[in-house]
Amino acid sequence: MASQKFRSPVRVSVTIPWITYERLINESQNEGRSISNLAAYLIESSLLSRPTCPQAPALNASTNGEKSLLNQSKPA
Repeated sequence: MASQKFRSPVRVSVTIPWITYERLINESQNEGRSISNLAAYLIESSLLSRPTCPQAPALNASTNGEKSLLNQSKPA
């Protein structure tokens, strides 16, 4: 049996203006999701909307068990 390679998510650190942080907190509370989940979703959707950014398979569809945040439904 061929083994599938699973790429786990990676952790990054970014510095954002205070007003952006406050807005991120408010939006995450309004949507019922964590700040990190919302930030990851916003980064992923922003990269996909850029016409000059080549789309990586992991961003468009599930690859080797990976899940895109864009394919996950928001909490009700």
